[in-house]
Amino acid sequence: MSQTVQTFKRGFSILLVASSFFFFQACEKKSDDSESSLLALVALSQTSAIVELPEPALDTAQLKIGDQTITVLPVGFCENGNTGIGFFQGAANPTLFVHEIDFSQSGAVILNRTNAYHMDVDVDGGYYSPTSTCQATVRESSATVYEMEAYNCPVHPMIGSMPDTTISFRAKCTKN
Repeated sequence: MSQTVQTFKRGFSILLVASSFFFFQACEKKSDDSESSLLALVALSQTSAIVELPEPALDTAQLKIGDQTITVLPVGFCENGNTGIGFFQGAANPTLFVHEIDFSQSGAVILNRTNAYHMDVDVDGGYYSPTSTCQATVRESSATVYEMEAYNCPVHPMIGSMPDTTISFRAKCTKN
């Protein structure tokens, strides 16, 4: 090979490696920026979608099913363990139950369909439970008061043919 061809190949190889390096750096930076922007938008949309329910009076719960207006329910029971918390008006619907509560826990807890912190909401025609899991927050667990809230929990009818929807609640009760 001639000296000119070798010089050209060497120069071309160096140029190719250098441009590849800059290209991949630019793509990586753009990807990070796009990902950061996307994550910020998702966080913003989730934060703006959550409208905090008002603090309920002691021994009541504020319950919101989908886009319906808030229903205020009186306490039925507020006990540590399997019984958990229940808010209802006699045999009328809706009702709110969270079973297998641990009064010693505070902060974030996970609501689910079975086991600890399983939630069900009775409505006319059936009842709802979380589709998978949903984060709730224990706002207070003092010697006498228990307060829990959850927002926009996706739920599915376990019995009945109601549409999937969301449940939000804020409940406050005197511990038994």
